[in-house]
Amino acid sequence: MGSDGIFKHPYFPRDLSIPNYKPNKISIQELLGIFFSLVLIVFIITWIYTTKKKFTVGYRLLLCWFTICGFIHTILEGYFAFNHSTLAGGSSYLAEMWKEYGKGDSRYITSDTFTVCMEGITAVIDGPLCFLTVIAYITNSPYRYVLQLIVSLCQLYGDTLYLLTEVKDNFIHSELANNSTDICEFCSEENTAVAKCLDCKINLCLNCRDYHRKIKTSQNHSLQNLKVDQLDKHNVKSIKECEEHRKELTLLCKPCNIFLCVECSEKSHRMHDFQNLTLLIQTRKKMLLTRTASLKSRISVLKNTEELVQQEENMYHKHCNIAKKDIIAHATSVKDVFCNTVDILTNKSLATIDNIKKKDVKVIDTYLNEIETEQLSLAGLIKTTGDFINSSSDKQFMNGFFTIGSHLDKVLTKTGRSLTSLNYLKY
Repeated sequence: MGSDGIFKHPYFPRDLSIPNYKPNKISIQELLGIFFSLVLIVFIITWIYTTKKKFTVGYRLLLCWFTICGFIHTILEGYFAFNHSTLAGGSSYLAEMWKEYGKGDSRYITSDTFTVCMEGITAVIDGPLCFLTVIAYITNSPYRYVLQLIVSLCQLYGDTLYLLTEVKDNFIHSELANNSTDICEFCSEENTAVAKCLDCKINLCLNCRDYHRKIKTSQNHSLQNLKVDQLDKHNVKSIKECEEHRKELTLLCKPCNIFLCVECSEKSHRMHDFQNLTLLIQTRKKMLLTRTASLKSRISVLKNTEELVQQEENMYHKHCNIAKKDIIAHATSVKDVFCNTVDILTNKSLATIDNIKKKDVKVIDTYLNEIETEQLSLAGLIKTTGDFINSSSDKQFMNGFFTIGSHLDKVLTKTGRSLTSLNYLKY
């Protein structure tokens, strides 16, 4: 922003007055993306519609071209024709589209009379004629070729006038005639440019470059540093020549600390203390070289220190790796000992269970054998008693009744005791 408070614009020539200019908020990628998306939609719609008419591919491409031209002439150029006076400060999509287009030709931003008239005719006449040409082809009108010729001649005539008027003005409204400046175009002072804003297309000095990065409207702009050979063109004037007497500067005035020629030393500085500039520069160069030599030796010391630190770092990593391996080895050893101990205790427990099982199984088998013997004994006693009851005479029965009854009672008492002991058996 210059001293007049007006934001510098990216259009040519640089001294062009555009008081209401506002920078674009939409990037050029977004502008072109929206534009070509709309063009693609128009193309697809026309292509699909002409498919039904069974035109050849060449005819369909021709109709798509005229439809797109009609769309651009009517919408885009029509907006310019009716809003050219407010484009510089506009923020709508179409306004920012024209502001971006105007970077190549500033006549679109300054409401140039010829440009406004030409674009107005294009929007009002060429646009509708393009649509009429498409309709004529679709309806197979005999006037289709005439309309195509009229539209093409109007377009060719307008483009020719548009180009030739700019050629006559030596392309003053574009970058072609304004590409030699290396002075800051952002501030009012003639400072040497050190960078170029690729979005605004202007050169910036050191202070303006830093400021350009801070303000909200341009903080996201891309800046490109200018090459050294470009900066050399506008370096400060050489100090080898006295501006007043045009003589070589050979002396330094110590009290004033300025360079003098011989004539200056004899006139305005004749009472001052001087020093030969060449000898002074040589002496100071030696002083700087001595200091740089000290810096070099310090760099060497720092290099050695760096190597020692790197060695210590390598040793540290080595010790860390050894410690990690030791921890893993100890953990593995402890794990093995623990697992072996668990295995031993498990085997002992299993062996104990097996021994108990053997003893209990032996007791059970013995008891089963006793039961089987008891069963056979009881079965024999039952048979004998039955035979006694069925086969003996009354006298024999009465004589043997008490004996056999007493024997049966003893057997019953014995069997009850053995069953009782079975109920209390512990495994």
